[in-house]
Amino acid sequence: MRKQEKLKVTLGDLIAALVDEIVQFVPDEKAAHTLVAYILGDLLNDSRVVSIKLAPGAQAAARSRVEDCI
Repeated sequence: MRKQEKLKVTLGDLIAALVDEIVQFVPDEKAAHTLVAYILGDLLNDSRVVSIKLAPGAQAAARSRVEDCI
């Protein structure tokens, strides 16, 4: 069995990496950060509920952009 190399990564590293990748698909900075918050919420809490309020229409626009990427 091979010895596995352990990576030391901070939460800040994870957030920065997520933002770097998401902004390529969601050019609106606020929507990109909201999507990152949803992803982190899902990863850390095993929950899709994140308490972020978006302006009317922004949530639908962000959801549409996410669905386009999937």
